[in-house]
Amino acid sequence: MIKVLIADDDKLARKGLISLVCWEKYGMNLVGDVQNGRQALAFVENNPVDLVFVDIDMPELNGLEFMEKCHEQNPDIQFVVLSFYEKFDYVQTTLRLGGLDYISKTALDMEDFDKLFGRIRTKFEEKQKYAKVDRDSGGDGEEMEAISSRFQTMNWLFLDEEMEGLAEQIGRSDIGIRRLEMILAKHLGEMETQMCLEPWRMPLLHEKGEWISWLCKYREMIHEKSRDLPQKSDVGRIVNTVLYLREHFMEDISTVDAAARIGVARSYFCTGFKKWVGVSFGTCLQQIRISYAKKMLRETKDSISDIAENSGYHDLYYFIRVFQKVVGCTPAEYRKETSEK
Repeated sequence: MIKVLIADDDKLARKGLISLVCWEKYGMNLVGDVQNGRQALAFVENNPVDLVFVDIDMPELNGLEFMEKCHEQNPDIQFVVLSFYEKFDYVQTTLRLGGLDYISKTALDMEDFDKLFGRIRTKFEEKQKYAKVDRDSGGDGEEMEAISSRFQTMNWLFLDEEMEGLAEQIGRSDIGIRRLEMILAKHLGEMETQMCLEPWRMPLLHEKGEWISWLCKYREMIHEKSRDLPQKSDVGRIVNTVLYLREHFMEDISTVDAAARIGVARSYFCTGFKKWVGVSFGTCLQQIRISYAKKMLRETKDSISDIAENSGYHDLYYFIRVFQKVVGCTPAEYRKETSEK
């Protein structure tokens, strides 16, 4: 039986839900009901609970805060959110924090209970199944911390090679899908808030390949959105700037030009850029140029001097020095090595 707790400061709504639902019919056992988030947190700390029906707008500790704290202590607990509101951001945040469903109190009496609770139970059992796979697959704390740290710096959002490295690390890690989902949900929520973006729904995925593909699509979506919202947040401005560099790297672009383009002081721009991208403006531009040069060396027969020019380096010998410093070999050696492979 699924052990259920109801947390809602509206006594009538709480008692109404208790009496309306034939819990046993859906394989559920109601083990308690409380009137605020703090009481709910104390209850789950001291009693076995599998599923919490939780109101968004409770006093002392609201529903989303409760879900976050509860998730930290027991990631296996799942949630169904109750609210008078039907806000998109509530729905998405709910799903990201382990929510199975979102129920509007205004529509509760009209709901088809068999359909609603059947859906909740199916989702619960599906998540439990994959949570067990995650536990069995292991994944140590250091590995989780390393991946979490890479997400937090957000370099993967800006730099292609960093994204490729992150995908490779995820692919070879022992961390299960649900644990990866928890790491991602936390950092994406923070990033979307910083960028003033509406949350984007994270689907329930079962394979790492699917998960990485979804992350790549999500990254493209952030890039696209940032073109429309360059002035709404510091992160949005920086994403917009990096996209501009990716399209204009062959041109002479200075920090003065880049800062003026988004309407901020140069010193403020340089500090913000390093904070969000993880490297300086000059290093980022260099990485984009060298990445392009490597691609051209692998995929074309263009001369090295032409590749240098098209990569934004007007001095061939300077290009060779920079390339050797970054890659560890000369452009000619890199071409020879990659063609042999």
